Amino acid sequence: MENNSQALPSFIGQSMNVLTSTSTDTDFTVTKSLLLHSLLLIVTCLSYNAALTLSLLSSSPTWTNQFFHIWFKNLNLLTRVHDKKLCIAAISELLEELARQAASGGGSELMQ
Repeated sequence: MENNSQALPSFIGQSMNVLTSTSTDTDFTVTKSLLLHSLLLIVTCLSYNAALTLSLLSSSPTWTNQFFHIWFKNLNLLTRVHDKKLCIAAISELLEELARQAASGGGSELMQ
């Protein structure tokens, strides 16, 4: 996935559309499984490239707050060992990104 950072915007965009779906379309139902898979896709993107993922989430005014709210609200549903390791990897990558931003003197939009 190292060479596929161009694919992240479409992954994140589609996943956020599922996570924030308020569609009244009866043909499209967000099941718990679909919600968790969409959530884990963005968590995987965070562990892969936190800076790019955060910038893509920030491209929409509400996506960042909505994503973190949904993620932390549904942590108890992520019961598999792989899911837990993935969440720890993503949180570690977020902390490293915050440290990089602090070291470079840049402000962090994540902490706002």
